[in-house]
Amino acid sequence: MPGDTVTVTSHAVYVNGRKLNESNPDIARWNGTALGTYHVPPGHYFMLGDNRPISDDSRLWVHKYVARSAIVGEADFVLYPLDKIGPIAQSLSKR
Repeated sequence: MPGDTVTVTSHAVYVNGRKLNESNPDIARWNGTALGTYHVPPGHYFMLGDNRPISDDSRLWVHKYVARSAIVGEADFVLYPLDKIGPIAQSLSKR
């Protein structure tokens, strides 16, 4: 989120010093080698993939942060895996 500090270590992600609770088994348990601390500027977002060892996400981009004005949509619904089908509870518009 804008203004956050995100730290990616080999086996965890911290946002503003608090470890993310990533209990979903579909999220990789190892974050690959693109590790570091990122300070998200106001009005921008930092993107992380769920399969982080091979995700082409903010950690690897030349321009690491995405301006809110560049986000044209957001996920509303999970289609796969089938046992997780359903609406996504949180959205950017509610934050």
